[in-house]
Amino acid sequence: MYSVTKRFGRTETRIKDFPKEADAMIFIKEKLLEDIRFKIMASYCLYEGADLLREFTQQEVETGETGDSSGSGSQQRGTGQSFAPTPFATTPRIGPQSFVRDNKEDDKKDEK
Repeated sequence: MYSVTKRFGRTETRIKDFPKEADAMIFIKEKLLEDIRFKIMASYCLYEGADLLREFTQQEVETGETGDSSGSGSQQRGTGQSFAPTPFATTPRIGPQSFVRDNKEDDKKDEK
């Protein structure tokens, strides 16, 4: 029985159990590629019973060490251009605006 766990920092969560090691490896590779697409920093561990067999990280997928021959890693690199909208208003503004209006007539009344 093979178990797959996902690590975020110090926490480790058990995800799924597999009867065969090959099935677990395919599952881990798919999850790592999905995490790269969504820019999630996580690693996966493969256990046989209670023994840790191997830990998989995103760097292995990017360098091709896991033996992924689908070629999807090269498609993601592309030209390096990406769309990242900003939540801030980009229209130029004319200086700071005051919501308190000074009334010169009120000032003259106070002086008398």
